[in-house]
Amino acid sequence: MNTATTYVVTGGTGGIGLHTATELARTGARVIITGRNPERGHAARKEIQSATGNPDIHLELVDLASRSQTEALGKRIVEKHQRVDVLLNNAGLLAWELGTSIDGLELDFAVNVAAPWWLTLSVQPALQRAPHPRVVNVTGGTPVGGVDADNLQAEKGFVGLTTYSASKRAMEAMSQELRRRLQPDGVEVVVVSGAGLLPWWMRPMWPMFALFSREDGGKSAKKASRSSVWAATTKDLGVSDERFVNPTLTTKPLHKTVMNPEVQRRVIETIESASA
Repeated sequence: MNTATTYVVTGGTGGIGLHTATELARTGARVIITGRNPERGHAARKEIQSATGNPDIHLELVDLASRSQTEALGKRIVEKHQRVDVLLNNAGLLAWELGTSIDGLELDFAVNVAAPWWLTLSVQPALQRAPHPRVVNVTGGTPVGGVDADNLQAEKGFVGLTTYSASKRAMEAMSQELRRRLQPDGVEVVVVSGAGLLPWWMRPMWPMFALFSREDGGKSAKKASRSSVWAATTKDLGVSDERFVNPTLTTKPLHKTVMNPEVQRRVIETIESASA
């Protein structure tokens, strides 16, 4: 039976995810990162091992836009590692044009909303084996606007950053239902944002800046990752219906539409409409 503290970081092969995984690896824990590109993934695993001296770093390749691949990933993690202490749903997609996943979902929604739901429920048996299990859902996008239940698939038009931000609000709504389902099993669900640690002018545009984070040596991504590391490792977060912004315990109330039960229901129905 695996007794090592185990972290899973989706999108851990670059940007915020890579820095998050690296800092968690420094604790001596087992860290599982996910990515789509084999070459980039293996390079990231070796980079984390070299930077931390921790050999217990594992790579799982997956296309999170695919329900079957995401659920298969969850099953592999349960079988291979048995225990997951913290699942960080960090991977995010800011699409530049309207696209549809293999399951028929708008791509931003598939990766940012549906994938965390599918993966979390798939690894639930492994979470239940941890003493204090936690799910950390990383949000972002522009801070204004809520969830339009009639526009979850960009039915009213696709606009890059606006559609991305709407998907992150939908992810926050999904997280409320996820919290209700997992709470009886002692699993915490936390929504956290790293953008609050960035300069004010960069926060709304963070997904775009992330694409060019190498230009500043990854400093912005590393700073933003502090929230995820903090949320993953702090023992008592005092979870509430708010979004944690940064390690100073700054919080912001979630948009009223995020907390609307009918909106939450519509989000889950859309997720489950994807072909299995």
